[in-house]
Amino acid sequence: MEASGFVAYSPLLVTLTVGGSTYNVATYNQDPVRGITVAVFDQSTPYGPGHYAVGFLQNPVADGAGFIGDWLSASPNFSATHLVTTTFTNYVGVGYGSGPNDANNNPTVVPIPLTNAADNAYLLTLGNYDEDFTPGVPANTAQLIAVPEPDSSITILLGFGLIGINQLSHSRKH
Repeated sequence: MEASGFVAYSPLLVTLTVGGSTYNVATYNQDPVRGITVAVFDQSTPYGPGHYAVGFLQNPVADGAGFIGDWLSASPNFSATHLVTTTFTNYVGVGYGSGPNDANNNPTVVPIPLTNAADNAYLLTLGNYDEDFTPGVPANTAQLIAVPEPDSSITILLGFGLIGINQLSHSRKH
């Protein structure tokens, strides 16, 4: 899903580790209502001019359950539709949401489905919470690392192979 300053990607796989136990999390492609997307917001976000945001979000069309971190700086700068490997700094806060609002603007609760290694099913429910960072208190940084799509990787490898063949043929001529 794409909107001005925002893009949501359905990851191929999502895992969550809590207290040493790892759970598989449904993705948006597996469950469009309760599955998780990776949400990325550039400087034109609703968080305020110059802010960036990154997190996990259910059903991005309905602004479903999830948690989104808010940052003032990104290096290098990027647009949501042209992602690059980016380091986010100057943490502002984080918001957690339980699910989309109903017709009366009240939040609903849409649990996030989880399964463990034994294939036991669980539901993770988030509350509604906003945490603002206190200036002067050390904060962490986050990183978004671009990973080429399989087609891009094949093209890159093919390109390196052609360069290698070209270099080999040039070295044989000299």
